[in-house]
Amino acid sequence: MSGATERDTNSIARVGPESVLSRSVDALAQEVDDETVIMDLASEAYYGLNETGTHLWNALDGHTALSSIVDGLVERYDVSREVLMEDCINLLSALLDVGLVIPAVTAPGP
Repeated sequence: MSGATERDTNSIARVGPESVLSRSVDALAQEVDDETVIMDLASEAYYGLNETGTHLWNALDGHTALSSIVDGLVERYDVSREVLMEDCINLLSALLDVGLVIPAVTAPGP
């Protein structure tokens, strides 16, 4: 993946099964067939996601933990949960590094 900006050095959060992420407002996405093209409005770089990446991207609602998203995806694809989780963590880590996904902001508890 190319197009890294200075935002990637500011990413302290790491992606894990309990991570809750949302799409950045700087990410403009368009589905084309079973794939997604994403333009980073801040850097003007383009990125592409395959079918699996597209389903993952669409599930990033800022409320659902990655483990729950993977549970839904594993039903669609002939792959083990462990392999799918690792692939999702790798993709989301890369997207986090370039600022296309961000950690969800949650309201403080009582």
